Amino acid sequence: MTALIYFTMGIAAGSPMVRRMSENGGKLTCRTARPAFAAALIFFLAGAAAAAELTAKINLKTDDGRFLIYAGSKDGVREGDYFEVRVKGETVGRLKAAKVGDFFTFAELVEGRAEEMDDVALAGRKDEKKEKEKADEGKDREKKDEQKAEK
Repeated sequence: MTALIYFTMGIAAGSPMVRRMSENGGKLTCRTARPAFAAALIFFLAGAAAAAELTAKINLKTDDGRFLIYAGSKDGVREGDYFEVRVKGETVGRLKAAKVGDFFTFAELVEGRAEEMDDVALAGRKDEKKEKEKADEGKDREKKDEQKAEK
C-alpha cells in the first residue's frame, strides 16, 4: 500500500511524509496514510466519472409510441437531447428526449428502430445529421447560383 501511495500521489524522496516514514520505521501513520489514499481515490473516481458516457436501456414502449428511459435530469439529460439506440454495439436508431423528469425520460423515435430493452447512449444536444444536411443543401444552392451567374 505504501508503494501505491507513492506512485499515486507522486511523493518526492525529500518530502516531509517520506522523512516521517523513515523515522517511524517505514510505517505510515493514520494521519498521513488516510488523507493521501482518500485524495488518490477521489482523483481517480472524478476522472472516471467525467469520461463516462451516459448509457441506459429502453424500459418500456408506451401506447402513444414513445419510449421510457430511466435516465433523467439528475443524470444530465435535457429536453431535445438525442440518444443513439444500440443493439450489440451497433447503432440502429435515434431517439429525441421529449419529456424529461428527475429520473426518467420519454423519448420519440427520430429514425431507425428501437425496442424495449435496447441499449441507448446520450448522443448529443443537437441533431448533427440534419445540420450537416442543411449545410450541404446550402453549398449545393451556392454552386447552382454560381453556375447561373456564369451563363
